[in-house]
Amino acid sequence: MSGPPPPVKKTLITCSNPSCERYGRPGDKAPLKCANCKSARYCDKDCQRQHWRQHKEFCKIWAATSANNGHTSVAQIKLKMAHLIWLLRGIPDYVTHMFKEYSYWQKRGKRGFIEFEFYHWEHILEAIRFIEGLPVYEEVPFVGMPGTPSYAPLGTKQLTLPLRRISSEAFPRFKELVEDCMHFKENQNRPNLQRALDVAMQCDDLFVISVSVGLESTYSTHIYDFIYRSTSWHSSNNGPVAAGPVK
Repeated sequence: MSGPPPPVKKTLITCSNPSCERYGRPGDKAPLKCANCKSARYCDKDCQRQHWRQHKEFCKIWAATSANNGHTSVAQIKLKMAHLIWLLRGIPDYVTHMFKEYSYWQKRGKRGFIEFEFYHWEHILEAIRFIEGLPVYEEVPFVGMPGTPSYAPLGTKQLTLPLRRISSEAFPRFKELVEDCMHFKENQNRPNLQRALDVAMQCDDLFVISVSVGLESTYSTHIYDFIYRSTSWHSSNNGPVAAGPVK
């Protein structure tokens, strides 16, 4: 598996404390990792202490998830989730399909997003393997909106997005592994999601995509990004020039 683009990896290693000015800043690696869950990262002990009240509940779940899945950390699972978004944005016909689904609900006054929901992390691995097996017919330059997980800052290596098609023969399996997991959803309880939705409401040429994976008990983990109508984000669009940290 090729994995997600480098900017995503750099976002997931930043400080996990939302009150920290370095939270979600791509490339700003937080050196301290939670010893229990191996996923939350912090600038220092002060950041860790500030965030403990919010983190302690999830810490137990993340640690249990890792212990029951061959010590695969939630941070590693999130990288797979980001990789699925990267693969999906590289299927133009399916991006058009997602836009139609999103627009249907948006025109009816819904403030929501497209989510792919997987009940176990192995299910998302199977979906990734299947999409990676689809033939690549072209590779195109990709630019993400500043402030998003897939944004590559100026001066860094430009991203190249492989484009794929889903043949009629491959579609039944794609439907089983991917399409049947896709839904339009509304949610007012995830703080990071609300910031992303605020951005999406400013422009008709993008929407929020979310991937959700079930963890232990009734918990799940999520990751967000934007899907663009024209594959890449363009600053000339009548929309936002940047997003806040979306992690």
